[in-house]
Amino acid sequence: LTEEPFGVYADAMAGYAVVAHLTTGALTLLDSQSGSPTQIADVVTGLFGADASGLRGATAVAGRTPGNPNGLIYAVARSEDRVQMLTVGRQAGSSAPFLLPTGYFFLDAVGGTSGGSSDSRGLAFSNNGDRMYVLNRRPPTVQLYDTSLDETGVPKNRGLAATDVCRNASGLT
Repeated sequence: LTEEPFGVYADAMAGYAVVAHLTTGALTLLDSQSGSPTQIADVVTGLFGADASGLRGATAVAGRTPGNPNGLIYAVARSEDRVQMLTVGRQAGSSAPFLLPTGYFFLDAVGGTSGGSSDSRGLAFSNNGDRMYVLNRRPPTVQLYDTSLDETGVPKNRGLAATDVCRNASGLT
């Protein structure tokens, strides 16, 4: 594995896990679907920009609808206020899966003069995938986002609410 694994999302029903790496900002895809030993299938880098001090770092990753092999995976970082969405793809004729970035949005519901939450440390979804909870350190909040699907089948990804938490919170379940 790439250095300093920090967060992990495992989907046993879909046969994969995604690991977020704190110091590099990389995401590693582990394939465990084929019945053979679990192995690294893909590593994606460069998804998150560096902060003012030059640090990158993916911190948390979660699946919107576990068990859905075509479901969206969301990832957050300590270095910026962006939420990256990905899917796990498989090329025709190949069994090796890969991570495919699909889109992103910004955590702009609270923070600063016009939004801009950063240093995310936790990420979780409601059971049906319609609500996303994000734990941030700047500002120290748990934020609630509407991730229900719109009429075209795309998640709304709209901020709904936030509440204050301690300054150095590091995990969310």
